[in-house]
Amino acid sequence: MGRLDTLSRQDKKLNTLLYDQYKRLHMEDGWYDGEKLRKYKEMMQIIALTDVSLDNTSCLDVGCGTGDLSAFTKKLGATDYLGVDIYKPAIDSARKKYPDEKFIWGDFLKVRLKQKFDFAFCSGSLSVNLLADNYMFLESIIAKMWKATTIGLVFNVLTDEDKNPDKDLFFYNQEKIELICRKIARKGNIAIKKHATRAEIHVYLYK
Repeated sequence: MGRLDTLSRQDKKLNTLLYDQYKRLHMEDGWYDGEKLRKYKEMMQIIALTDVSLDNTSCLDVGCGTGDLSAFTKKLGATDYLGVDIYKPAIDSARKKYPDEKFIWGDFLKVRLKQKFDFAFCSGSLSVNLLADNYMFLESIIAKMWKATTIGLVFNVLTDEDKNPDKDLFFYNQEKIELICRKIARKGNIAIKKHATRAEIHVYLYK
């Protein structure tokens, strides 16, 4: 199975429609109150796994939304940040909220990165139910993130253990996710943290 090098026009439209709906519901970046911060904290377990703090590090934020992870990582000592998102209203908001940070509006699969980053993060951006193969999409994103990082990356997804799945979202099989990650990070380390009560996992790949 190959990898994607871009999202189709139809899938970009699906993503826009979903996030337009979230915006109308006042769910910033698609999260309910408190969810975003909880996920940020869970992603920071990469610090303990790698035994590397965020002091003086560079961070790549894939599907950055309105850019709040930039402030979170800066509080932990990160000195360089780049956020990328395909949803223009989110990038417009991010640039207003954090005018000193770097943001790119575009399809991450097509974005040419000019540097490598110590860490990469992707929270919530892999869950839109696409016309394309979601597993191929996930593999394409994670492979590019892995290539772009020197220490490690984190992403989260919903899993097929959910008893009431939303038709607009994709729910992944954990075993398939692990196989994809082992294919990408052949000589790296993989940790998967399952949420105690939700059908959700955080996946950590590090070198």
